[in-house]
Amino acid sequence: MTRDAVAAALVRDTKSDQEFWLKTGTSFFPNSKMNHLGNAKKDDPTIRDAVRRWRERPDPSAWPEAACVLCGRDGVGYYGKVDVSLAESDL
Repeated sequence: MTRDAVAAALVRDTKSDQEFWLKTGTSFFPNSKMNHLGNAKKDDPTIRDAVRRWRERPDPSAWPEAACVLCGRDGVGYYGKVDVSLAESDL
């Protein structure tokens, strides 16, 4: 998924003939590192690094002692709508 997110982010232009995944990502992950408005002014290595960091699993020593509100399993970090596609609330 990370490789595909990077590839989509590097397209930058939603009017390009290769824009399908970028547009899809914008719908699922609004304002994420994958499709942030500022990407148009950034070079490829900067975008690639930001998307990889966004998708990276946090080190276990930094995991919070809290359960995931969506599935109940141990959480690995604190995330919001930018990180969890189509999640509106814990309801």
